[in-house]
Amino acid sequence: MGKVTDIPNEDNILRWIKNKHLERSVDGKEVIGLFHGAFRLREGESYLSVNWIEFFDGNEKQKLSKTVDDFRNGLNNRRLSPKSLFAKLNVETFKKTCLQHAAKVIILHEPDKIKSHTAIRQLPQDNALLFDDICNLAFDFLIPAENFLD
Repeated sequence: MGKVTDIPNEDNILRWIKNKHLERSVDGKEVIGLFHGAFRLREGESYLSVNWIEFFDGNEKQKLSKTVDDFRNGLNNRRLSPKSLFAKLNVETFKKTCLQHAAKVIILHEPDKIKSHTAIRQLPQDNALLFDDICNLAFDFLIPAENFLD
């Protein structure tokens, strides 16, 4: 692992949201919400993985593209589904949302084979209202994964 550093509050992180965590309209065409699983830890995990957008240089579109490419390099032969989405979240806003529920999360750049890899640590898993708020926050900043497919 590379050098661990705090992510500045003014920066942004990107979270991949699998299709199974998307609430869709009855006809399945429109995303109408996110399920808590989009931000819950899986069994055996101690932090939530995201990617630091401003790790890369360039304009907004270039940084997003580089971040997604970096993320895809670490998928270990798993495929990025065109039905999945990415949520772009501001670090400070995410922290403040968590603080409203007495959760003081720590967001650290912890590079590994994914250079932009970032960990959200101390995210409580037993607060449904917190996850409601995180999902609502993320819903406003969703980017289709198909935008990044070749």
